[in-house]
Amino acid sequence: MRYRDSIQKQLERVESKLTTLEYLVKRSEPINEYIKVLKEAKDSLNEAKSYIDREPASQEERSGLM
Repeated sequence: MRYRDSIQKQLERVESKLTTLEYLVKRSEPINEYIKVLKEAKDSLNEAKSYIDREPASQEERSGLM
């Protein structure tokens, strides 16, 4: 997988954002903080998805076995 490191980095960012959201809940932070962190997490997920879309399909994927 050519973009393995980039995908891993984006997934780690999402994991970090989830931890941040847990922290915000515990502190009863304003809703705009939740929305900001959720947007950042969605952006990281979309970036990871774009890396996956750029990956060449495997033989199994091309033949419909997966």
